[in-house]
Amino acid sequence: MGTEAIRSTVLHNVVMYEPGKKYVQKPKVIENLDFSKLKYEPQATKVVKAATEGTGFISTIKTKAGKLGGSLKAIGSKLIKSKRGKIGLIAAGIGALLLGAGALLKGCDDKNTTARPQVQPTPPQQPVQPTQPEKPTQPTQPAQPAQPEKPTVPPALPGEKQEGTWLDGEEMLCKDASGRTRDIKGKLTIIGEYEKNPEEFTITDNSSGSDHVYKYKKIGVTDDGKVLYKCISMNDAPIISENQYTLEGQNNKNPRLIQHKGQDNYGIGLKVGKAPAKTEEQTKEKDLVDVWINRMPGPGHVLTLETFKEDAIYACQNKRPLTNKELENIHKCQNEQQVIEYLKTIGFNLSVAV
Repeated sequence: MGTEAIRSTVLHNVVMYEPGKKYVQKPKVIENLDFSKLKYEPQATKVVKAATEGTGFISTIKTKAGKLGGSLKAIGSKLIKSKRGKIGLIAAGIGALLLGAGALLKGCDDKNTTARPQVQPTPPQQPVQPTQPEKPTQPTQPAQPAQPEKPTVPPALPGEKQEGTWLDGEEMLCKDASGRTRDIKGKLTIIGEYEKNPEEFTITDNSSGSDHVYKYKKIGVTDDGKVLYKCISMNDAPIISENQYTLEGQNNKNPRLIQHKGQDNYGIGLKVGKAPAKTEEQTKEKDLVDVWINRMPGPGHVLTLETFKEDAIYACQNKRPLTNKELENIHKCQNEQQVIEYLKTIGFNLSVAV
């Protein structure tokens, strides 16, 4: 910058110092300016100075700061006037920029290279569920007992009355009021369920030394509500004569059967038909000789198929001698069941006690 440029510079807020005078001129072009006689101070500094004048220690500090700033400005202006000063200021600015950039780069490098401790993230804690208050326990209802299925029960006949008390297993009497026939008396066995009086029952009479089982069936009701029964069989042989008995209570306890005058077959008794022929299988079963063996383990008695055969042969030979062919067939059996089945074919019914 040349001298002419300086002489034609427009300056603002210039304070001119002349001997005995001090005033502020308006902005104008100043020629042949003598820098030794002026001092530049920003208007803001003057305002602050005027506003804080007379405030003590703080006012003194601000006044000194203003003077220092003015001195630094004057020095800067002098440096600008010379070529060396300009170069020095430019070099100082470049140096400051380089130093600042170096410090900034170093700070970034330190941040990148400094090892930081790895902080493991803390797993989020599950929120604690509030404790639910215990509900009062409901009283347990007692289990209802299962209702047994009722069997199909034949209904009572119209007008039917119950006579006495039926007790399964008790003795029962069946008689002809004429006195000309033998009474039937023995163990009572009721067949099936009933509503008032059983549909069927049996009387087992052994007065002759052997069991005779008579079976009775309900057939109707009298005008006064007494039940009528008919004997239909003896030892499974059908009764071919017509008959009927009235059910009557005995001392209002066990019932009994009475045949009165005017009833079917009164004073004649029961006539038994021919018993049905037995099947071949039933005949064989009846003719078998019962034998048995003990298969309980004991000292020196090993339970094998061979010992089973030996025990069976011994039991059968106590009843009758076995032929060589029968012995051979027993030894050919592959298991105990085959032995039992073969013995039936030769007349032995083998039972095993275990």
